[in-house]
Parts: sequence; C-alpha cells; structure tokens
Amino acid sequence: MANTPPGLPAKLDHYIGGAPTASSDGATFEVADPVTNQPYATVAAGGPEDVDRAVAAATAAFNHGPWPHLPGRARASILNAVADAIETRGPRIAELETFDTGLPITQARGQAARAAENFRFFADLAVTLHEDAFRAGGTQFSYVIRQPAGVAGPGPRPRRPPPPARGGAADRRGHRRRRRLYRVTRLARAPGRPGTGR
Repeated sequence: MANTPPGLPAKLDHYIGGAPTASSDGATFEVADPVTNQPYATVAAGGPEDVDRAVAAATAAFNHGPWPHLPGRARASILNAVADAIETRGPRIAELETFDTGLPITQARGQAARAAENFRFFADLAVTLHEDAFRAGGTQFSYVIRQPAGVAGPGPRPRRPPPPARGGAADRRGHRRRRRLYRVTRLARAPGRPGTGR
C-alpha cells in the first residue's frame, strides 16, 4: 500500500441522495499513488444505472426541496457557506489533490481556492441576476423572469490538441495557434465563468 495521508479512507462509494452508496453492479476500480504506482484506495465505478440514480435523486430534491423557492439572498448564503468550508479545508484539499494526482502543491492550492471562488461567483449572481423588460409598439410590454431550470451536469472538456507531427516553423506556428484556441476554449467553458474567461 502507498504511504497515504492520515484520515484518507481506503474505500470510496458514490454519494447519491445524501448517502454513500455502492455501484449498482458492485463494480470498483483501484486508485494508485502516482509516485509509487501502488494502489491506495478502492473506488466505486459508476455506470449508466448510477448516473440515472443520481439524476433521479437530484431531480426529486429539486422538485420537492426548498431550493427553487428560496429567495436569492438565501441561496447566496448557502453557496457562500460552501465556499467558506472549502477555504477552511483548503490546505487539506490541496494535500489530497497533490497526493492523488502528483500536481505541484502550489497548483493544488490554487485549484482549491478557485473551487471556493466558483461558489462565491454563483452566490453573487444569485442576488445580482437581473431580469429584462421590453416595450413593443408602445402598447405592449414583454418581460423575462429567470427561474431555476432543474438538474444539470458538467459537459466534457475539450481535448488537448496533439503536438505537431513535424518540426518546421509553420508546424510550430500552427501548434501554437491550436494551443491558444484550446486555452481560450477552456477559459470560455470554465466553471462559474460562462463565456467570459474570468
């Protein structure tokens, strides 16, 4: 076994409907320490049935829970509380991320800080999101009211462009252009910064 950080569980299940739960078919996979390549944890391997269970649980929570009816300030308070918890545990989160992926600790700390900032971004948005009104022909009035739509999940990230096949200057310029496009795409799709690259 790898020399794992203290307190790290050896088995991780899905978290669906507010409780840990194994995969529907019992499938698992091992996670290895990138330094020693030795497994340090067994993790539930999700399949289509597990995704369906998670979506059903989230939909039930949305349809029958308080979130859609909470005022913006109350939603912001909850999201800021999540951000506070992430910031409080930031060093621990960074430690585990570095152990799990081999990421430099400075980058792992930045990722933990960014995770908290994402929640704060949406907390601010909950109380500052504006609605629109339009006057048509002087006698009609149209308006837009924004409300929570329901369950959503993250989409796939764009694939990293392959390196150039040849070493010529033109190929290197083309590769740099592809890398720039990749970075812009990643920024545009970054969580909490839709279309802004912030």
